[in-house]
Amino acid sequence: RIRSDYGFMGTALILIFYYLRKDKKAMLLTAAVAIPVLWAFECYFYYRWMGYSQIPFRLLAQNGIIELPGLLALPLLNRYNGERGKKIPRWLNYGFYPGHLCIAWLWLKLVLTR
Repeated sequence: RIRSDYGFMGTALILIFYYLRKDKKAMLLTAAVAIPVLWAFECYFYYRWMGYSQIPFRLLAQNGIIELPGLLALPLLNRYNGERGKKIPRWLNYGFYPGHLCIAWLWLKLVLTR
């Protein structure tokens, strides 16, 4: 078994992006449909495999909070023209990733602990 961060859904999206890379409109439209469909498919089979006869909505929503915001990246991908943008300071690049993870963690704690 191959262990990865994204499993089936991530692999499927990578393949979609690769095969449709020359037609950006088709790629984005397919991704907009595929992200929710693949997420539902993955959640359904994962929770069935875990032994749930009915999938608890809380678990489905908890998983969706992680996956579905990927849809928010599609407008940004649509605006990308293939050229390098403005150069920004290196410290901002290195600080963005842990900073956005901290913000996401705080948001999840506030939303899911209610």
